[in-house]
Amino acid sequence: MVDANKLTAQFENKTLPKEEWTHNAHFAVAFVYIDNYKTIEKSLSKIRESIKDYNVSVGKENNENSGYHETLTIFWLTVVFEYCALKNRRNTNATYLEFIQTSFANPKFPLHFYSKELLFSISARQKWMEPDLLPISKIKESIMVLEEDKYDFYCEEALSGKTKIDILFESKDVLAFYHTRPFWEKHIVIIPKKHIKDLISVSDEDMKIITQIMHVARDLAKDLDLSEGVKLLTNLGKFQDTPHIHFHLAQGKEIR
Repeated sequence: MVDANKLTAQFENKTLPKEEWTHNAHFAVAFVYIDNYKTIEKSLSKIRESIKDYNVSVGKENNENSGYHETLTIFWLTVVFEYCALKNRRNTNATYLEFIQTSFANPKFPLHFYSKELLFSISARQKWMEPDLLPISKIKESIMVLEEDKYDFYCEEALSGKTKIDILFESKDVLAFYHTRPFWEKHIVIIPKKHIKDLISVSDEDMKIITQIMHVARDLAKDLDLSEGVKLLTNLGKFQDTPHIHFHLAQGKEIR
């Protein structure tokens, strides 16, 4: 089991092996700093210089193309701060270990807020850039809703009509539409209208809906002439970035 305080100490004294400075290791340091310094501003001041110094110690340059990333650092610190504020626990390590099992720890989570073009631009690496897809205030809202086991940016907004979608199929139980921010050249999302958290949460009764989704996927593959090859996939656990079960029908190369 990872000890966030021990890892942070190794990070600060530059004895942490480069291969152990992982995505989740960044979170360990963020949780410790938020606990120690209490505010995003004070934590940012500490972590900014610490990351830059650590990068240099392991031979990684901090420049416009690599190393420290200001926008991502502030974004993730904000996520950790809001999560800690909601949990209001004294055990930092337990809160950290719980957090890294949530969809918020997914490396793709920032792409709910930012286009890839903006997030990975030179400007965003060098200075804080406001999100261009969803406001930063949505972080707190999404964490609060997740604790009610209802969190879902994409599926909830598609079902509610808040996000304009190009619908390919709709019945009383199933909705299929083109992804508004596709990951593949052709990218269709198929979801149940009933809230089902994930694959493990599918009841025997809910299997009827999942069967309908398979029928829809088959029919769309035929109707859209995707016979040359498609991916049909769903994610679970740390790979699932929104807790409403959904299926991707995809073809072509990845575009983000």
